[in-house]
Amino acid sequence: MLPIYSSSVSGMESSQQVLNITSNNIANVDTFGFDASDPIVTDLIYQGVDPRNLVNTTYANTSAIGVGSQLQSTSHAQIPGSPVATGNPLDVTIGGDGYFQTLQPSGTLGYTRLGSLRFDGAGKLNINGALVQPPITLPSGASEVTVTSAGEITAQVNGQQQNIGQLQLARFINPQGLSAVGSTTYAATVDSGAPITGAPFQNGFGGLIPNTLEAPRVDLSKEMANMIVSERSFQLNAQSLQTINAMLAEITH
Repeated sequence: MLPIYSSSVSGMESSQQVLNITSNNIANVDTFGFDASDPIVTDLIYQGVDPRNLVNTTYANTSAIGVGSQLQSTSHAQIPGSPVATGNPLDVTIGGDGYFQTLQPSGTLGYTRLGSLRFDGAGKLNINGALVQPPITLPSGASEVTVTSAGEITAQVNGQQQNIGQLQLARFINPQGLSAVGSTTYAATVDSGAPITGAPFQNGFGGLIPNTLEAPRVDLSKEMANMIVSERSFQLNAQSLQTINAMLAEITH
């Protein structure tokens, strides 16, 4: 295959994948706790070409011709978002480093910065239906539940203010290695390393900001620019294919 074919086709595929990522970022511009993905595109292998136009030669005087691009990975800003006031005493924003830990349907732990805490019908604390870990259960008859900046959950039980649980956060040596699994939740990987856990304000963890949720970390101006570049890149790679087809048609006719 001529290098221009693989270059153009892979370029179109990379542009389409970048556009998919950009579209997902824009779609989540109103999703609390969402962290936009940044696509990282790299070049593919290079082929050596000598003056006699022989590809993959070992001739000493060669030139390198690339054969296209590929989406290598995605990264996340991992920068705390701005707190948005909600007025709900069970909403909290992590004001620094850290993730809430939740139990996923698969039985594994998930990690999210979304602090939309809720109690289910059994009195168990959850985020988007996933139970918070370590588990916290609301005592029967409890009322006036609040969350402090240090992660302490208190409630009125039998007319007395009681501490009913302590939120624990997790952080990672390489948060860029976390794998997104949906619902603003990530899974730990070999690249992220094992989670380091602790309470808010302790051992480098950020404190909590009650009555708020973390704003989505999506830069619309950046996403619009990425969308325009991806669209033009796709069009120009398609034009390259049309051009080489026209050139080959001239040769064969």
